Amino acid sequence: MKRVMQWAGLGVLGLSLAVSGCGPAATEKPKGSGESKKSASAGDVKKTSSTGGGGKACVMSTINGDSNVPFYKEFANQGLTADDCPIMAFSVAEDELRAMDVPPLVGHLACWNYFQSIDTPENKKFVKDFKEYCAKNNLPGGADRVTDDPIEAAYFGVYVWKAAAEKAKSFDVDKVRAAVYGLEFDAPGGKKKMDPKNQHTWKPVFIGEIKKDGQFKIINSSDGLVAPDSYSKYLHTDGKFPPPTGGPKEGKTSESSPEGKTVKIGVLHSLTGTMAISEISLRDAVLMAVGEINAAGGVLGKQIEPVVVDPASDWPLFNQKAKELITVHKVAVTFGCWTSVSRKSCLPVFEEYNQLLFYPVQYEGEEQSLNVFYTGAAPNQQLIPAAEYMMKQGYTKFYLLGTDYVFPRTANKVLKAYLLYKGVPEANIEEEYTPFHHQDYQTIVGKIKKFAAK
Repeated sequence: MKRVMQWAGLGVLGLSLAVSGCGPAATEKPKGSGESKKSASAGDVKKTSSTGGGGKACVMSTINGDSNVPFYKEFANQGLTADDCPIMAFSVAEDELRAMDVPPLVGHLACWNYFQSIDTPENKKFVKDFKEYCAKNNLPGGADRVTDDPIEAAYFGVYVWKAAAEKAKSFDVDKVRAAVYGLEFDAPGGKKKMDPKNQHTWKPVFIGEIKKDGQFKIINSSDGLVAPDSYSKYLHTDGKFPPPTGGPKEGKTSESSPEGKTVKIGVLHSLTGTMAISEISLRDAVLMAVGEINAAGGVLGKQIEPVVVDPASDWPLFNQKAKELITVHKVAVTFGCWTSVSRKSCLPVFEEYNQLLFYPVQYEGEEQSLNVFYTGAAPNQQLIPAAEYMMKQGYTKFYLLGTDYVFPRTANKVLKAYLLYKGVPEANIEEEYTPFHHQDYQTIVGKIKKFAAK
């Protein structure tokens, strides 16, 4: 029997999803890229200055952290606009735009599974509550704070764990894990569900266009929820996928029976360093959910006690802090990480101790650990739909630009395999990477201009 989760203060409808996992269409139909453009096929797209001899060019960006600020600034400084060469971003959302000069970025794109601009009473209440929470707790930005995809995923992840613990009537890791599979719930951005088998989340897919106010206009959406693929069929063309890692271990118990009136949870997000621009808000979303749940009576009669640590954008430190949360603080579950390198750094700890991590950020796939629930997007819920959308708009040249670590490199491996499968010539695909905290994009943007013009 599948359980429909109820959210604190969200006025939940309590309805089940459509049978196949695809509910009704999420939002309006495509309107095209560029704020003034209409949807068009490859055959009738109006030529722009990005149309060189090889066709129209776009950037597929997996730049992470504070490097996005100088990249977009340099893009505008060199006179490039969304009409010249649109950027389709996979790691820039409303929260990152708060740190940018937005007007020159109007018309650039992003692909996510949630936007603050989703126009429903439930989402409006979530946005209002988050702003009020930040103001009440004197957090930086206060009532001017925004919500975005990872914030929503970090928030509903706490509720997924709560519902699973209540369904299992236990904090035991193995029992909670089993209870998560197939859970259906109403998140702030709409209905979602946990996959019955593969640790991931069924989600809608949206293409958004940057507006002057730092919000996104939704210009394209999936027809209901998209089932997640842990491994890409474009990389595993034989249809054979590796088995899951982690999970129960002989001789190791997953029993978690917290004493007293509280149950501890870990919060493992960078509060300093290059990733703080993105991760601080995820901590805030987790703590907001904890506050709501505690106010409503807690979980299994216990109040949640969050243990917040700062791995400081230091990947080895994620491993140490994860171990500290599990062995010293005895947490029942951990919510954390942003980058895939941070997740992979601490994954051996969660698998060694058979503990659970809820990971709220889109990632590159090619992983399925029984000790992680992935509440962000898998590649077929973000990367592939974005590339498909750009091809439908007539773009035939793709500059794959990312930060130099596992997510961008693997994501671009998936993207390139998909583009080649769809007939894009290899000469029309460029790849480039920069280190974390990279600040000088003058040369790279110059290369993009030449790539678009050739």
